[in-house]
Amino acid sequence: MKAEKESFFSQLSDKEIIEFILNKNEEAIEFLFYHLCKPIFIKVSKEYFSFQVPIDALISEFFIYLKEDNWLKLQNFQFKSKLSTWLTVVAIHFFNKRKKLLTNFYSNNSPIEIEHYNISIDFQLKILEKISKKELYDAINKIKNKNYRWVLLAELSGMSKKEMALELNTKIDNIYNYVKRAKIQLAELLTE
Repeated sequence: MKAEKESFFSQLSDKEIIEFILNKNEEAIEFLFYHLCKPIFIKVSKEYFSFQVPIDALISEFFIYLKEDNWLKLQNFQFKSKLSTWLTVVAIHFFNKRKKLLTNFYSNNSPIEIEHYNISIDFQLKILEKISKKELYDAINKIKNKNYRWVLLAELSGMSKKEMALELNTKIDNIYNYVKRAKIQLAELLTE
């Protein structure tokens, strides 16, 4: 983010920042996650994960969480405190719930091997050998996040990540994150 844009957003009120975000202003979203929330992510990375979980991963997780239902959590912010204070509380509660999953995901002993945002081929084949097509689709339908469900179905139909990004009107990096998280949830559902 250019210094003048950062300076511009730094001078806005919390209400104005939220209005920009709700209007899908990418620079305001970038300011929120990479500037306003940066101390939060550093604190969470240090205190919850001993710096084992990359800050970009924390940002992606929290971005997806806040963006759900058209930024409903931000829409419900009541301005009784500073936005940064409120976000700190929300982030700590969120990462406290996700601590075990993220710790397992990024530890060297994780049962799910990750390579370029995908569950390893060996792991996928072991799962697919044990289940029918119906069980696979039933498990996908149990995934609550509609974007996660959609990217899994799109991938099964042979759609490329670039095509998915165009279809969902998002960046390709977001698609990789959706696929990664969707496969983790799918693996959890299939191994229950």
